[in-house]
Amino acid sequence: MNTLILSSTQQAFPDELGNSTTEVVNATTKCGYDALTDRFGIIVQFLLAVISFSCLIVKRFCEPVSQRRTWLVWFYDTSKQGVGAGLIHFANVILSKQNNDPCIWYVMNFLLDSTIGLLLIYILLRLLEMIFNCCNCKELRNGEYGDPPKCKRWLMQCLMYGLVMVTVKGVVIALMTFNIWKTISEVIVSPIQDAHLEVVLVMFVIPIIVNALIFWVVDNFLMNTLRINSSRTKSHKYSKLKTTADTEDRESIKLKSDGYNS
Repeated sequence: MNTLILSSTQQAFPDELGNSTTEVVNATTKCGYDALTDRFGIIVQFLLAVISFSCLIVKRFCEPVSQRRTWLVWFYDTSKQGVGAGLIHFANVILSKQNNDPCIWYVMNFLLDSTIGLLLIYILLRLLEMIFNCCNCKELRNGEYGDPPKCKRWLMQCLMYGLVMVTVKGVVIALMTFNIWKTISEVIVSPIQDAHLEVVLVMFVIPIIVNALIFWVVDNFLMNTLRINSSRTKSHKYSKLKTTADTEDRESIKLKSDGYNS
């Protein structure tokens, strides 16, 4: 499959009869129709997914030991984000294929998803959390899977988060009608003339930087914050009790020592 298109400049030359003919005098290699879905593009997307989700493993080990999620709960939390990110990514790829330069359109979609889209995700998740708390729907509260964790609750929360992402994507598609995002995207990729380098930039370099931050932030949205706060409270109470006990032990030892001395 041909993944390159030629953005050519043309110049008119007179022929032997004096008529004007057009010849291509310069051609620039650019990102083509299937540049995001050919073998090279798929390899880049795979590397992006692996490295992006690796930051969530790092995040788990950065959590305090007393609040650290089990591997099963961590998988439930992060897989919801994986489902949502997958939906958005494939939607961006499909939308990009509808245009002459898919790389520019992919960057435009990604920038909107990473800015306005992230804000909408936060608002919708907090709104749903308020509704579920009022209705006492524990099964749909983010990060609450029961004890032991139940797969059914995870599936319900996956579906809910998927619907949130579809809603956000609909808003983003509507915002794509504003030309400012296309202008920004064109400025970003304009210095690059090699198609493969352009694919690496728009599907690896830019996303790997932004996705690491987004995955870290969204993971905090999808965690069970009530459980984390409860763990902090218990840890604080334990620390206070331990401090009090240590103080009492020292005072007791001091009284005994004074008694022996007298």
